[in-house]
Amino acid sequence: MPKVKALAFFLTLAAVALASSPGQHQVALSWTASTTTGVTYNLYRGSATGVCNGSPAPYVKGITGTTYTDTANLTDGQMIFYNVSAVKGGVESACDGELQVLIPVLPAPPSGLSGTAQ
Repeated sequence: MPKVKALAFFLTLAAVALASSPGQHQVALSWTASTTTGVTYNLYRGSATGVCNGSPAPYVKGITGTTYTDTANLTDGQMIFYNVSAVKGGVESACDGELQVLIPVLPAPPSGLSGTAQ
């Protein structure tokens, strides 16, 4: 009978949605490291709740640190769901706890500033 490997991970996922100008966004994600040494992390991202452990496939696999900055295909007013799991020796932990991020909508900058020197 094969042995079943069980890993316990406790991760805390946090995010900051940032924007430098309309349409140019990034989400800075961070989490607390697993207490198990030698792990990598899988990051899940989706447009609906329930992203975790293969559903959908990991957005990014094999992250070696506890931060990731997402800059791909982020649009004003978009709701994104993230989750993270730890992986060691081909065994993936349960996911942390889903994080919901709303991408901010920035106003367009003003234009037409003019003036005259007196």
